[in-house]
Formats: sequence, structure tokens, C-alpha cells
Amino acid sequence: SLTNVTMTANMASVNGGGMHNYIQSYPILTNCIIWGNTATNGQDIWNSNATTVSLHYCLYDDAPDAIVENAGSSTVKDAHSLAVDPQFADVLTQNYQLSAGSPGINAGINDSITAFNTTDVIGQPRIFDKAIGGLVDMGAYEYQGPLHPDANGTLYVDSAAAPGGDG
Repeated sequence: SLTNVTMTANMASVNGGGMHNYIQSYPILTNCIIWGNTATNGQDIWNSNATTVSLHYCLYDDAPDAIVENAGSSTVKDAHSLAVDPQFADVLTQNYQLSAGSPGINAGINDSITAFNTTDVIGQPRIFDKAIGGLVDMGAYEYQGPLHPDANGTLYVDSAAAPGGDG
């Protein structure tokens, strides 16, 4: 079982650039992004020998060779999983955080969050706007919201804030 994982920019010489499942494995992916991997077969996911992968609240690529199933294998995608570009912040600089317009923002399922994963991969709160009913994001990074300048476009900071504080 994998939760809030981003699998991108990986490469396999033959099968399964993002994930290679073999001989009756049954991985469950929740709140994950599987996008932009490379392989000869199964760019993102390669399933073989009676394997079933379950995608719950995930973003995935539906290109013809993105997910390949062989020998009685399958990929089960729930209604909340979307075949859309995750809109990473900047792929060229390997910034795989979500950009402001990403379909992965507030699109996950909060039930997957436990006491062991309350922060994202860089230590930010896993559910950014939980106090106002926010949902967990898909992928390894939780979008922390845009900067909010005033009507004139000015951002104000607190010069007395400690490093890492809110100023």
C-alpha cells in the first residue's frame, strides 16, 4: 500500500518506469500521482502474472503505453482517480510540487491520513486548509496556497519573524 506518493521522472530499461508489479501482487495506491515515467513497456505501470493494482484518488497518465497489463492482470481505478496532467510546478527544475491550478489540490481522501503522515515530504502540514474543510492533496507535496498580495500587489512580511517563521 502506498499513500501520498509521487512517482515521476523514473526510468526502467524494459518494463514499468514508475512501478513494475509481478506475480499476484495487489498494490493499493491512495492519493498518489503516477505520471511522466519512461520504459520500453508500461511507461508508468507494468502489471503481469495475475496482478491487480488499485488506484484510489490518484492522478495517472492514460496514454496508450502508460499502464500495461499482461497475463490476467488489471488496474482498477476508482471514480475519484483522474487521467489528467498533475500540473507540477516546474518539471524542468525537478520541482514536483503542485502548481496553483493542479487538479490534485484538495482532491484526495482525508481518511488516508494517520498520525504517522501528518506532514508532506518536506515537512509541511499534510492538509493545508483543514480548518475550512480542506482535503488532502494527491502526491507527495501538499500545496500550501498562493501568496496573498494586497490590492496594489504588495506582499507584507514580518522582519522580526524567526527563520522558518511566517514572516
